[in-house]
Amino acid sequence: MEALAKSSTDPMIISSLLMNSSQKWNISSEISSKHSRKIYNFKDNPYRLFHVDEDETKEKEEEDIGEDDEDKSLMESIFINKSSKDVQDDDDAMNDYQQEIQAKLKEIKAYKYLLKQSNTELEMLKSNKPLNIDQTLYIDKEKLAENELLKINYHNEMLLRKKYHNLIENMKGNIRIYCRLRPVNLTPGEKDTTTASVTTIQNGKYDTKVLALDQYTVLIKYNHTSRNYNFNRVFDQTSTQDEIFEEIKPLVQSSVDGYNVCIIGYGETGSGKTTTLFGGKDNLGLLPHVGDYLFELVNKPTFTEKYKSSISLMLLQLYNDRLIDVFNKNGENIQEDLEIIMNDNGIVDVPKATRLSVNDASMFRQIVEQIIPINKTFPKSKILHSSKSHLILSIFLNITNKINQESYYGKFSIIDLAGSEQPVRRGLTAEQLKEVNFISSTLSTLGDVVSALLTSQNYVPYQNSKLTQLMQDSLGGNSKSAMIITINPTITSMSETINSLNYATRVKLVQNKPQRISSISRGIKATRSSINLQPPPTGSIKRKITNK
Repeated sequence: MEALAKSSTDPMIISSLLMNSSQKWNISSEISSKHSRKIYNFKDNPYRLFHVDEDETKEKEEEDIGEDDEDKSLMESIFINKSSKDVQDDDDAMNDYQQEIQAKLKEIKAYKYLLKQSNTELEMLKSNKPLNIDQTLYIDKEKLAENELLKINYHNEMLLRKKYHNLIENMKGNIRIYCRLRPVNLTPGEKDTTTASVTTIQNGKYDTKVLALDQYTVLIKYNHTSRNYNFNRVFDQTSTQDEIFEEIKPLVQSSVDGYNVCIIGYGETGSGKTTTLFGGKDNLGLLPHVGDYLFELVNKPTFTEKYKSSISLMLLQLYNDRLIDVFNKNGENIQEDLEIIMNDNGIVDVPKATRLSVNDASMFRQIVEQIIPINKTFPKSKILHSSKSHLILSIFLNITNKINQESYYGKFSIIDLAGSEQPVRRGLTAEQLKEVNFISSTLSTLGDVVSALLTSQNYVPYQNSKLTQLMQDSLGGNSKSAMIITINPTITSMSETINSLNYATRVKLVQNKPQRISSISRGIKATRSSINLQPPPTGSIKRKITNK
């Protein structure tokens, strides 16, 4: 229209169209008016298309075609008498006009399509026709799959976060905490109803009392409450002794590298603590695995060409505040004068206790078989592995560099603590009451040491019991330490299980300062700085810890 308007104002075109201008513009106006009416009638009432039937639509389209043909005939009659120049100019103007009309027709076609779609949707809404059931199921399956994928991704992210958190804690020197859930084995007289099922989250059972949520988390549900406990690793009831050793394995390497290492077993009687640490003939625990791997490391050609090593064992038992040298005369002689000292290398030692030199893995295994609980080799008078005593086994390593003759020392200890359950004093004999009081006192002192370390007190009460004296280099000292908490997944043991988990949560916050001991002078310096020892008297090479 704009091109046509411009051409109509040009002087040359005006002069060439004087004779037919009136007729021409009347016809053009009539054609334009017709199409404009179509467009504006559509815009004013677009929804009229919803109510037009097919016959009426067809009749309207035929009427439009007839009108278009009539318009074309009128236009052709105008240009018959024009000169070629006039026709060319008019053709150009008319082409512009037709292009604009075609654009408008395309818009109308688009509007018709949209209205047709809207009409279809409107009819569906009016009829309340539901979606196809297959389509609905497909959509639901897609949403469920998306939700499951999100859950898996979230679970993996949480595991990754816990893993890196543990790495940071290990770098800080925190005591590693491992938790093992004992497989449910009913003892004689125990009813099935007392057993709490233990399962993993993949099984989808949330009515359990003790749940290994993942490899880092224990979930306790008890008395309508629930709580998560996070540790360096959680082993459910299906875990094997080999799996547990794989977690401890790097600490064996640390002892060969000259570090002081300690593994502490804590839990109530019957929770699987001693079985985990020592095992049985057909179910070897950590100690046999440690011995095999230790000699594998020191016998490697890359190690033996540079170093020579000597390894010895010491086994002590603390019962009713008496320290027993188990390897001395088959353990029958209880020595009252055994002194606990911290040597110049910052390692707790009992110099008068018997040490057995071990030359290879086979010899180590023979010694271990004698102290496995189910073995009956030792006389019945022995108190070994009594749940009322603490057992401390230490492996001493002396590594010497063949080139410069410099020596460094390592120590790997396994401490099997007495049962941690709350004592029941009613109806006990005098001897039994003494045992109960001893265990309660030593474990209470151990708790005091942990509290003092957590609050960064200047004085840590290691000397309040022989047990804490023996553990002085393992808690807050220069040791790489780990505690294995064993829990009994039965309803009757739920209170003790919660106490053990709460205790482990406190212990994991204790920070040690592990340092490689490569010389005597470094050992003294490391010991004093890590556990706040006072300088020894002049001329003394050992710091004696007085027994009580």
